[in-house]
Amino acid sequence: MKIQEIYVQSFGTLRERFFRLEEGVNILEGPNESGKSTLAAFIKYIFYGPGSKNSPDRMRYLTGAKSGGWLLFEAADGNVWRVERVTMIDSDGVRESMRDNVRIVDTRTNKVIPEKNPGEYFFGVNESVFVNTAYIGQVNAVRPDGTSLSGAVENMLQSADENVDLKKAGDRLNQARRDLLPKNSAGGKIREKEEEKARLEEALAAAADQSAKVLDAQAALETAARKRQELEEKKEQAEEALDAAETVNLCKKLAAAEETAGKLKSYQSALDVLSAPPFSDLQDKLNAIRNAGTQDAEMSGTGSRLKMRNEDASAALEDGEYLESKSRLFLAVAITMAIAGLVALAAGAVMVYFGFPSNQFIVPFCAMGLFVIIGVVFYIMQGKNLSLLQDILDEWNVDSLDELDEIAEEGDEGRKMSAGQNGAVNENAAAQIQALAAACGVAAGANPEETLEALQKKADKVAADRETVRAKVENLSGRLDVLKEAISGLDRAELIAKYKKIAATPAGKAAMQMDAAAMARLQKERDFAVSAWNAQARKEAELEHVLASCSQDGASPDILAGQLARVEEEIAEMSRQHDAYALAQEALQSAGQSLRTTLIPTITAKASETMSAATGGKYDHIAMDPSFGLQFESRNGSNSVDLLSKGTADLAYISLRLALAQTLFGENGKEVPPMIMDETFAAVDCDRLAMALEAMCSSGVQCILYTCRSDEGKIGEQLGCTVMSIA
Repeated sequence: MKIQEIYVQSFGTLRERFFRLEEGVNILEGPNESGKSTLAAFIKYIFYGPGSKNSPDRMRYLTGAKSGGWLLFEAADGNVWRVERVTMIDSDGVRESMRDNVRIVDTRTNKVIPEKNPGEYFFGVNESVFVNTAYIGQVNAVRPDGTSLSGAVENMLQSADENVDLKKAGDRLNQARRDLLPKNSAGGKIREKEEEKARLEEALAAAADQSAKVLDAQAALETAARKRQELEEKKEQAEEALDAAETVNLCKKLAAAEETAGKLKSYQSALDVLSAPPFSDLQDKLNAIRNAGTQDAEMSGTGSRLKMRNEDASAALEDGEYLESKSRLFLAVAITMAIAGLVALAAGAVMVYFGFPSNQFIVPFCAMGLFVIIGVVFYIMQGKNLSLLQDILDEWNVDSLDELDEIAEEGDEGRKMSAGQNGAVNENAAAQIQALAAACGVAAGANPEETLEALQKKADKVAADRETVRAKVENLSGRLDVLKEAISGLDRAELIAKYKKIAATPAGKAAMQMDAAAMARLQKERDFAVSAWNAQARKEAELEHVLASCSQDGASPDILAGQLARVEEEIAEMSRQHDAYALAQEALQSAGQSLRTTLIPTITAKASETMSAATGGKYDHIAMDPSFGLQFESRNGSNSVDLLSKGTADLAYISLRLALAQTLFGENGKEVPPMIMDETFAAVDCDRLAMALEAMCSSGVQCILYTCRSDEGKIGEQLGCTVMSIA
């Protein structure tokens, strides 16, 4: 791979910068903080992205809302690729979101490769391997961990990371295996778990008998809970139906109270009219007029018996006897009804005393009311007959029917009061009769006698109507008091709203058709459902107590079985870990042996060529012993790496890194990335620097060297390297 062009739109301190590179060695000069390390980090960013949220590179270089750029390189097959990456970060000060967009474009066909990780696509390794081979930064060059060069080489060869000590890793694997299960001693986590497993198996066996009791109690509890649920549903249905029925009943009572109040108001108004003049004293005034007429007749001295209606005494006697018999009959009926009413009242009182339901004791009270009304009617009719009888007696001026019988036997027909007798008194009575007729709305007759008779009928009717209306008022008042007591304390608007809500429901529709007997049955059903539910709830509580007692006698078999299963899983997992640790340790040992026999000779051969060129042939061969110890052969013989100067050791390190990159990437069919070196030759003198640069130019691997010294640039220009300023 040879990078041709680099464009940095925004990355760290670099903005809108363009760089053109050539094959071989490219030297970028600039003072400290001029952006050399930033450009080196940009190349890694293009291939491997911005890193994790808290990575140092991301926090250092992605400082704006938008960062990125592109890179153009030529592959080993001659094709030119363009890799573009733009990273956008949105932050509100609390949360941060990032969008990373990458495009890999084949410039020959302009086809975009659907790949999100260009580094792995072209190099076949992850970011860590790339950084620890081709990317030689300032820290890597001086090896701050203090390890020897041979140790760093061993780590790189086995893990592609110079800081990962696999010998220590092998020791840790062996120690982890011993912690799980020592070979020749007691103890270990696996044996501890096996002992716990044995204890759990014993406890599980001991809980076998108890489990049957627990299962029986659980089954009984489930059955009880199911029955309680069924009863609860029935209870709720009964309560819903009863509530709907009570609501409908209260609405009916409310409507009945309003209707009764209206009727009571109408009857009370009628009673007020009938109880006020001229109707209140109409009968008294008529009696006064008759008495005045009788007195006038007695004062006239005629001594004759006056007749007002019948001129024939025999006919008057017949009418009187008929009225007297009817009066006695009506009086007997009235007395009989009064006695029946008293009997019904006594029966109702007895039923109330012994607590009969209201729908039963209301019957005798209703019968009592009916008997009383009938008795009053017949008593009033008896009074009317007596009044008519008295009128006949008054007409003939006698005190009894016996006297009228005597008159009939004598054949004395008498005579009527003539209009001319007692003129002043008669005229005064006629005027009073006319005034009463006008006040009472009675049409005047042909003579005062007819008008007086019409007024008497009106008085009788007013008296009967007044008693009837008064009875109606008393009855309606009592009924209204009962209804008001039933609906007292209710919110009328709330009750009506509730009624409208339930009216469309099945329970509401059924409630509208219910009578008192149906409501009583519904009340009994609700009470039975509540009682059954309470009994079932108590039974369920008792079963829960029994189950709790059974559970307290020992651990649940299910819990013990679960614990045993978990312990068995833990033993199996620890056994797998133990085997994995053993296999990993064997793999590490096998990998070390494989490296000694295959990879190491190839790497040391390539590293030897570069080292020989960089040291002018002084150290022309790098060798590794079976323990990865480094030996450098020179004209004066073999030398240990520990005897090399720091500059020479750095050259050896760089030679090995270059050989490692060529072996890891090139021989695996992947692109060999450029060697990115940041102040790598700080400890190398100018003569060896010139030889090292010349060796790198002839290696065929593109190298990008960042430096703040002028020596690298001057020597590079003499060797034909590309030298540019980054400042």
